[in-house]
Amino acid sequence: MCRVAELERTAAHISKQRHPRRWWRVLLLAVLAIILVMGWTVGLAYARLQSNIDQTDVTSLLGKNHEASYPDKWGGQALNFLVLGSDTRNGDSDIDNAGANGEVSGMRADTTILVHIAKDRSRIDAVSIPRDTLVDIPSCTLRTSDGKTQTTSAYKNQMINAAFAIGGSTGDVPSAAACTMKTMEQLTGISLDGYVVVDFASFMKTVDIIGGVPMYFPTALKDSYSGLDVAAGCDLLDGTQALALARARKSIGDGSDIGRIGRQQELLRSAANEIFSSGTLSQPTKLYQVLDATTQSLQTSTGLGNISTLAGLAQSVSGLSADSINFATMPWVYSGNRVKVGDSASIVWNALANDEPFTVTTADDGTAVAQPPAATPSADTSGSGTTSNAAGSSTSGGSGASRSTGSATAGAAASAEASPSAQTTPQCTKENAK
Repeated sequence: MCRVAELERTAAHISKQRHPRRWWRVLLLAVLAIILVMGWTVGLAYARLQSNIDQTDVTSLLGKNHEASYPDKWGGQALNFLVLGSDTRNGDSDIDNAGANGEVSGMRADTTILVHIAKDRSRIDAVSIPRDTLVDIPSCTLRTSDGKTQTTSAYKNQMINAAFAIGGSTGDVPSAAACTMKTMEQLTGISLDGYVVVDFASFMKTVDIIGGVPMYFPTALKDSYSGLDVAAGCDLLDGTQALALARARKSIGDGSDIGRIGRQQELLRSAANEIFSSGTLSQPTKLYQVLDATTQSLQTSTGLGNISTLAGLAQSVSGLSADSINFATMPWVYSGNRVKVGDSASIVWNALANDEPFTVTTADDGTAVAQPPAATPSADTSGSGTTSNAAGSSTSGGSGASRSTGSATAGAAASAEASPSAQTTPQCTKENAK
């Protein structure tokens, strides 16, 4: 039986270990890119790409009322799944030797992202759940190394990432993912179609293969914990520095996880633009390299990782672009040095369940608040479907994308000042990057 105190320490990373942070939001891009382009690469080294992905049927771990769900190949139904970021330090993912040195051990996940692909394939919503969100974790069934199962106790008022630690206490990643799925289904009331687990290694390899990500920085940024060290101006980030930017927190802005979200989403948008506009999708050799690097570290539920299923899904979303991905943060409020689910989160859950657009804005105190679908502004005349306001908003529309998650608080403003910016600075491309 797991001990809550130990699990809390593992999930919260409050020891003297190095503190990996939300690098995996960037990996969401790679997962979505696979879905969007697989239709054109089914015949390209099919066997190798399929063998790269580790699929597991976790239906039996989710409870007797949970039916196996396999997304249809040609659209016709909405799809909801989790992207989980694992910072387990094994192999190439032991980027700072924290695993080898014994500083970091066990199953770890510092992020949970609920991804929704609309029934009509007009948009993709990606809702990040803050790592420090306090939730109730249900009893979970875990697979053991001897082929048997064991059951954990239910826990009250625990951080969301403790679900992955509890589920992974036997060393089994699918059990960790299934426990997180059960927790999220209990929280949202949404039946999930599966999960994708990604790690450090695939992200860094993917960024390097596409030739780096160009980012503009108003000022130089340095963070000793993540290893970030970039000069002011237009910089071309390789895999290591892109990961460092996604993880950086303590030495930048107000030092909070919430304040870091804006920087991460700007990185996501830059990476998305690079993948969709650089010709990668039309270059078979480069495309195969990207897919090979990304899929090597993927673990998924059965169905989501099947190449033929991904090919059909790719066909149904072939009309989307990077701007069709709406990044939002779950509505939340402060609870001491943690956060809890905001009352308006139910608006997001209901919108996703009913396949409707939604809006998340930032309140004066810096917390995230959702608006009902009826209040969601319509698409702008440019056709981007994006609406923002001065306080910061994320709008899910026909082809909308999140454009701002800025906080109105002084601390978040400090983080915003430290963020790279694509809205008020010169264009930054690979051609003019340093």
